[in-house]
Amino acid sequence: LTIGLTGATDSSIVISSTGTGADAINVDTTAGSIDIDSADNITIDAADEISLTTADTGAAGKISVVSAVQGSNTAFHLDANADAAASIVDIDAGVLDIDVGGTATVTTGGLTKFEATGGVEIENGSSSGAPALTIDNDDTDKKALYIDAANIDADVLDITANALTTQ
Repeated sequence: LTIGLTGATDSSIVISSTGTGADAINVDTTAGSIDIDSADNITIDAADEISLTTADTGAAGKISVVSAVQGSNTAFHLDANADAAASIVDIDAGVLDIDVGGTATVTTGGLTKFEATGGVEIENGSSSGAPALTIDNDDTDKKALYIDAANIDADVLDITANALTTQ
């Protein structure tokens, strides 16, 4: 079955429903895939939630967002109503792996906090040519480094370094 509109005219195919059920328009396949191609933008608007859910089928159930953008253009933009102070982006994952080929910047309007039951490690490659950690404090009347430790059985700070062999 093919529903088509031919000719280079300002025309549309519209599928519309005034149904009030959760499936007012339902596109369903019991075998095979659904493929949507567009020569321009694809826009999905909803007055409520948009959910993308896959069946629990292992690796075949993944969701991929792939962009072919080139140059200094934004490849992926997630805007969770950034102007609203109570807006939350929640990522719940067994493992979160973020790979960045260039510089990674996280800009916040408040405190940035990392909580980990296994600790936090900053690891610098042996050929990076840069310090593993730089603290750049431009607030001249505030401490550049503050450690709040509840230690009673171990040292608060432990620095281990090899002897300097070249200068």
